[in-house]
Amino acid sequence: MIKRLFILILLILLLGGIGAYFLVPWNDVLERRITAFLQGRGIENVTFDIDSVGLHSATIKDIAIGADNPLVLQSVTVQYDPRELANGNLQDISLSGLAVKILQTEEGWSIAGTEGILPKKEKESDGPGLALSDIVDLLPFKKVEIKDSVLDIIGSSVQTSLPFSLTLTKAPETTLAMTVNASNLTSPASDVALGIVHINAKPDESRNWAGDWSLESLDFGEALPLPVLAAKGDLSYAGSMFTLKGNVEDAVKTHKAAFEALVDTADSSKSKMTVANVSFPFKGGSVSSKNIVVPFDRKKNVTVALTVRKVSLDDLMQTLTQGRVSATGTVSGNIPVIIRPDGSYTFGKGSLKADDKGLLQMPGELIPGDTEQMTLVRQILENLHYSIFSAGVETSGQNMTVRLSLEGNNPGVYGGRAVKLNVNLTGDVLDFIRQNAMLITKPEQLLKQEIR
Repeated sequence: MIKRLFILILLILLLGGIGAYFLVPWNDVLERRITAFLQGRGIENVTFDIDSVGLHSATIKDIAIGADNPLVLQSVTVQYDPRELANGNLQDISLSGLAVKILQTEEGWSIAGTEGILPKKEKESDGPGLALSDIVDLLPFKKVEIKDSVLDIIGSSVQTSLPFSLTLTKAPETTLAMTVNASNLTSPASDVALGIVHINAKPDESRNWAGDWSLESLDFGEALPLPVLAAKGDLSYAGSMFTLKGNVEDAVKTHKAAFEALVDTADSSKSKMTVANVSFPFKGGSVSSKNIVVPFDRKKNVTVALTVRKVSLDDLMQTLTQGRVSATGTVSGNIPVIIRPDGSYTFGKGSLKADDKGLLQMPGELIPGDTEQMTLVRQILENLHYSIFSAGVETSGQNMTVRLSLEGNNPGVYGGRAVKLNVNLTGDVLDFIRQNAMLITKPEQLLKQEIR
């Protein structure tokens, strides 16, 4: 249908171009005839201006297809051989200023302005619709070049405007090369700056498309404290499923991730991203995770199980207590992070343990109480040489609690005797709004005191 429509339109234009030498207002007549021709075949809401028609090329400008969200095209230039035009043998087409909108609706993803142009499946058993290779076959050109154009993607979880150029060659083999210029990707969680993207693809023997892609830079800005990243990988398109696999890393390869993104253009509920593995340095050590599944149309929390290795305990305590508690040594363990649909997060139940012995110094003024027992607690915590350090993390509502379980001694207090100490740090930012302390000696219990 597409090929026949285009050939007939070009024949009308060519005849009109010859007649234009004899009749000046012929362009207006041509526009009306082409509009009537399209309407007679069910293609409504099409506007355009004929700029020029010659024996070897024709140019149409200011094209708009569709009503509410039209497919917009500033200029189309088609090159042809008049002797082969009637047989459908065209040469090159050059598009400029193409504005495409990909919209997400309750029925799935669609391209604005293409209703009534592309063939539709007659029944559900026909499959997910017209495949990309079928669309390419319908194009009556040997080569298509798209310049100075933009692709707008508007969905529930992502919005972006991608300026791009594209070259599609059908002979001697079908290949596609696309370049997306620098742009911004907006989501509920953050705004991400994207560098230049390069895409190359071609159909395989099964007429499914496959190729490779690369992203020169990826900058999360202030949303995430990460260096600028780069990415590359493979892509494929089969039926209604678009698959993007790749690896992301920074220049010195300390921040790394491997992922797979699936976008189902027919059923958005099947679209998701799976992070196979991710690792990055954190406070002198490292944090990693794997097998993270994030649906694109996310309405539920996603839990990410973080594995912590040899993180500086001093940096961790300084952060949690706003610089009021210091320590030596490193800790390792596991902490789940629960990410909400709006991008905010809380911590699940996890634990961290010291990798070796160390020192914990908690200023006495942070612990209230005037009793003799509490004076002893303060003195011990001011310079606790721990042999065991364990921190359990829990979140309830907006409040996080860190439960410290300590074993060790203060050489200058209580004769340097070994003690066990449990301290619960609570508050919106662990600011010691409330503390619970229990001091236990070996072998008998010395003190059990709750501080409020």
